Amino acid sequence: MTVAIINPHYPPTICGVGDHTYHIVQTLLEAGIETYLICSANQQPEPVEQPHIYPIIDKWNRQGFQTALDKLATIKPDWVLVQYVPHGYHPKGLPFAILGFYKTLTRRNYQILTIFHEVCVRSGHKLSTRFISAAEVYIARKLTKQSTKIATSIDFYADILRGPQKKLNINIVPIGSGITPIYTPLEVKKALRIQYNIPEKSTIIVTFGNRDVDVYLPDFDKLATEFPNFIWLLCGKNSTSADVIRSRSYIRHTGEMSAANIYQALTLGNIAFLPEPVNAQMEGGSSNKSTALACVFSLGIPVIGVKGDMNNALLRDKENILLPNINEPDALYESLKYCLDTEGSSEKLGRGATDLYETHLSWNVVGKQYLKLMMNDE
Repeated sequence: MTVAIINPHYPPTICGVGDHTYHIVQTLLEAGIETYLICSANQQPEPVEQPHIYPIIDKWNRQGFQTALDKLATIKPDWVLVQYVPHGYHPKGLPFAILGFYKTLTRRNYQILTIFHEVCVRSGHKLSTRFISAAEVYIARKLTKQSTKIATSIDFYADILRGPQKKLNINIVPIGSGITPIYTPLEVKKALRIQYNIPEKSTIIVTFGNRDVDVYLPDFDKLATEFPNFIWLLCGKNSTSADVIRSRSYIRHTGEMSAANIYQALTLGNIAFLPEPVNAQMEGGSSNKSTALACVFSLGIPVIGVKGDMNNALLRDKENILLPNINEPDALYESLKYCLDTEGSSEKLGRGATDLYETHLSWNVVGKQYLKLMMNDE
């Protein structure tokens, strides 16, 4: 079997969907499947024998998609796998040119697996945003009609894609970790604690990704008055100001670093806090569309996320994650305190995190689900 993947990004470019593509490629290669990748011309992937990488698309417009079609004609793949994010193919999230691409793929009898990483922006209250959201939904639903198989990560997106087509078969495949879990020896952990000036008996709360942490400072400030021996370790790139970090003795920041070094820093954690945006109407929140969330589940420690309408069924509050409503005063503080102060809570949540990762989120599981779809064995 031969598979050609369409995706603008690929490592070493830092991009969640690019990392996702990398892991799919590794799954296909391990299964002995000849794999090709067509991506943007500005990508600089390392030269390897497999997959066959073609960074040939200058712009994802009609001409760019024609370039992709010309290359597919020489590859003659059994499957075309499209990694779909609206903004990946158009700066404003309106990739109308992809509709013609799909129409030609269908006319040429290609089998198409479309993986929808995102479907649309939230409509909001602005007329312009509503227009963009409606147009994105229109494009996505058009693509579903021309896809042989459809996959997305959460029911929230599946429901949007179905619309009036209630019986449309959409495969729910959660997103795996964007960072490959690695073993961190004890001596490395000791060296990292010294490097980040973390006292020996501290409880470490880890967060990673460029997240807006300022909004959560009141909860952490309150926690510090009751549990003075904790450290909040911000791993990797973060826009929090140096003044904020210096003004609080419990905050440490690793600075920007490689994915492997981020994971080593995360292994210091006793609790993981991974906030996601959510508004007053509870739109947003944690979900298994996130490579970062899968990553922290791999640590086997309590995970604190955010309650919202994007929470999916795999996330079970107080079983494998805590989902505080951060619109309520002290909700995050209470979740942090629950992990620190309630007997057996950390162990229970840690076991739940490990079970979720091993059963649903490891690439050994996720990759095989995509492979199974293309083997026509649902």
